[in-house]
Amino acid sequence: MPQFKPNLTPQESLSALSKYVSDRIRIPSPSCEGKVFVEFIVDIDGKIDDVKIARGIDNCPGLLDEIERVLYSSPAWIPGSQGGKNVKVKLTLPIDFEP
Repeated sequence: MPQFKPNLTPQESLSALSKYVSDRIRIPSPSCEGKVFVEFIVDIDGKIDDVKIARGIDNCPGLLDEIERVLYSSPAWIPGSQGGKNVKVKLTLPIDFEP
């Protein structure tokens, strides 16, 4: 399992990423209210790739662009590994948007 910061459990990594995102994200429209599930891949170099909204909010223009901006600007992760080799890992992050 990849780590957002060193020495964190998988749950702590997602919590640290949630805080990172919530501290930086700009809600693109007042109509953006609810929960979004974002899927992304942490590649073998620890970089974020292939950001997608798995389940989102209707009528929220610019949401994917804003989520991509924040995730792609995040620091490199410690990549996941299997059998001593770095591997790509797909993760899902829930993000709550409240007015």
